[in-house]
Amino acid sequence: MRVQSGKTVPASFAFEAAEGREDGWGRLVRLHPRGGRLCTRFRLEPGDRVRLAFEAAGAGFEGVWAKVERAERDEDGYISADLRLEDEVHVHRLGAALRGLVTRAGRT
Repeated sequence: MRVQSGKTVPASFAFEAAEGREDGWGRLVRLHPRGGRLCTRFRLEPGDRVRLAFEAAGAGFEGVWAKVERAERDEDGYISADLRLEDEVHVHRLGAALRGLVTRAGRT
């Protein structure tokens, strides 16, 4: 299930401490239970592991580990990165939150 919306979800991310890279932030422009697409000005590369924090469908998600599967820089310098969540608990929690959002939207 993918939820299409004109809204984006602000998100912050951090790398493992051993990597010594700068933490960053961006916007989730696509979101589904197994991951999504993050748009950011901070460098992300395929294979990077990041710890995400964001709020979706009224639920807070902190410490969500994800792997960068693909990352491309556009002509304006923004990185568009496809992320895959690594923890099945977060996959199920996000899926439930998104299903609840779709259910609520169908009632209006």
